[in-house]
Amino acid sequence: MTVLIEHIRDLIAQASPTIAVVGAATGWRLGIGRITDDPDTQIVIWDAPGEHPWPHVLLDYPYFQVMVRGAPDGYHDARQKAQDVYDELVGIYPITFSSGDRLDAITVVGTVGSVGFDQRNRPLISANYRSIYEPAPSTYTHRTPLNT
Repeated sequence: MTVLIEHIRDLIAQASPTIAVVGAATGWRLGIGRITDDPDTQIVIWDAPGEHPWPHVLLDYPYFQVMVRGAPDGYHDARQKAQDVYDELVGIYPITFSSGDRLDAITVVGTVGSVGFDQRNRPLISANYRSIYEPAPSTYTHRTPLNT
């Protein structure tokens, strides 16, 4: 589901100024797959085990996690950044991407919450999301697109 994660990253990057203020000038890194040592402040998305897909129809239910790491002792700012991501993603309207992939919905598994602090006293805040996702057909699939 790496393609979905890339779509989620792009949605966060394009979001309102409270989230999209990412990059070298702001000190916030927006990444996929792993948290790096630097900078301190990061938003990272990775895929997680989801529900089983439909066997004959191109309809998947992937899960993903968004982890926010704040500056040392910066719990409040990290918690707010995680809430901003949550507000941007949950209940999003269906989107068809230029690749032909379609994201029908995003819901949340639980709510935004703290998972503690790392070794450098940087807060870790996360939320787990589920999605309804229609990947574009590929030459390798035996499943039928929903809209045919």
